[in-house]
Amino acid sequence: MTYRAVLAAAATAIALSGCGTSALSTPVLRTRATRICRLASTREQRIPTPTAPAGGAAFLSDGALVLRRELRSLRGLDAGGRATAPYARALRDLAAERSQLEASAERLAHDADPVAEIRALQTQLAALESDADDAWQRLGIPACTTR
Repeated sequence: MTYRAVLAAAATAIALSGCGTSALSTPVLRTRATRICRLASTREQRIPTPTAPAGGAAFLSDGALVLRRELRSLRGLDAGGRATAPYARALRDLAAERSQLEASAERLAHDADPVAEIRALQTQLAALESDADDAWQRLGIPACTTR
């Protein structure tokens, strides 16, 4: 191989090694996640509170839809460095919250007792929300907390 060919191969290898590394800096992660969570919060506030137990399933389904969109957007952000673990934990908990909402909505749609179902859901969500809130606080992204 000629000197130029070696140099070209090395330059190509260096350029390719940088591909796919799109981890965001912590300030950029905070800014983008804050924007996503604020939008989700606005969407959640627009969901009308049911006036009768029969509206519980739709209420929870609408909430789960907002969480699904929020989660999809947050998963599109690449947290790097020390933010990786708490960010992954926050997303895991958010996904679990969405799953709990969907499951409760499904049970309500199939005639589960609304009072018992909502109480059980509150208990299930409490631990997940607390864990996620701790991760969001650790990341410096309070807009994503439930507190």
